[in-house]
Amino acid sequence: MEEFQKNKTEDFRLSLSEYQGHMLLDFRIYYKDKEGESKPTKKGVTVNVKLFPELKQAIMKAEEILKEKELL
Repeated sequence: MEEFQKNKTEDFRLSLSEYQGHMLLDFRIYYKDKEGESKPTKKGVTVNVKLFPELKQAIMKAEEILKEKELL
């Protein structure tokens, strides 16, 4: 769905998948192996899409706080 660079060797990746009939959002760090292929790490979080509205609210609240503190 979306990917952006964390540093020279790692990327953040947001993807949508299905597991045992459940639709999931996966936000995970990927690294480049010696051959240059992207591989997932254990660092990340998987959330049922049903929880997306709550996740979105939390992110919007975080954005508001960061703006108040002039960090964005």
